[in-house]
Amino acid sequence: MISNKNQLEQLLAEEDELYLSSFNEETAWAMGCRAREIAVLENLPVAIRIARGDQILFQTGLPGSGPDNELWLSGKARVVSHFQHSSLYVARKLEQGHTDVQTKYHLPPDLYRCKGGAVPLRIKDCGVAAILIVSGLKDTEDHKLAVRIIREFLEWNIP
Repeated sequence: MISNKNQLEQLLAEEDELYLSSFNEETAWAMGCRAREIAVLENLPVAIRIARGDQILFQTGLPGSGPDNELWLSGKARVVSHFQHSSLYVARKLEQGHTDVQTKYHLPPDLYRCKGGAVPLRIKDCGVAAILIVSGLKDTEDHKLAVRIIREFLEWNIP
C-alpha cells in the first residue's frame, strides 16, 4: 500500500507532467469531445466539465449521470480554483492532517467537495488556465479518468 506521503508526492509529480502548451475555447472543445468519446466507448456513467473560472467551456452528461453530478462538478472545481492543485491531492493532504476543509480552512464542505476528479489544466509559466472535472465514478477513478484524458490529449496534440 502506498503511504499518504508518497501518494502526495506522486500526485504533485503527476501535476508537473500535465502542462499544456496553450489553452483556449477550441482546446476546451477538443479535449471535452475526446473525453466524451472515451466515456461513451467505455459506457461510463459520468458527467464531464471543462471550466475557466465560472465559465463552463464544455460539459456533457452521459447515461447514469444526473443532477447530483452537477453539485460534484462545481464543488470539485472550487477546490482546484482555491488550492491550485487537483481535488484528489487536496483530499489526501487533508486526510494526512486528519482534518477536513471546514475545520482547517473554514470552507463549507457542501461547496468545496474534496474528492478526486478535478485536475488543473496548466500552461507552463502561466498557471492554471482551466479545470477538467469528472464526476460519477469512485473519486480515485474520476481522478484517473481526468488524468488519462489530459495525457491522451497531450499525446494527440504534440507535433
